[in-house]
Order: sequence, then structure tokens, then C-alpha cells
Amino acid sequence: MQHATPEAYRAEAAQYREIADQHEKTGRLRLAEQFRDRADDCDERAAALETR
Repeated sequence: MQHATPEAYRAEAAQYREIADQHEKTGRLRLAEQFRDRADDCDERAAALETR
């Protein structure tokens, strides 16, 4: 997905973390980890845009 702003990436990261929390509560730890990884990727992309 193409984002124009770091804020958009951070918002997406927050959504991924909410999904990860839900999966963790239901015992789907592998899925939770995957969504946390996606959130981390979004945070990295936001940081990269901020340093440009």
C-alpha cells in the first residue's frame, strides 16, 4: 500500500497492533506475531519518510 505521510503509516501500524492484540487474546500467537511484524514495518516506513 502506498502512503503519502508518516501519519498514515503510523495509523496503519496502530490498526495492525489492535488486530495482533485480538489474536493474542484468542491464543493465535503466530498470527499476533505476524501482525506485530507488519506494524513494525509500517513504523520503519514512517521513520524513513520523516528522515527524507
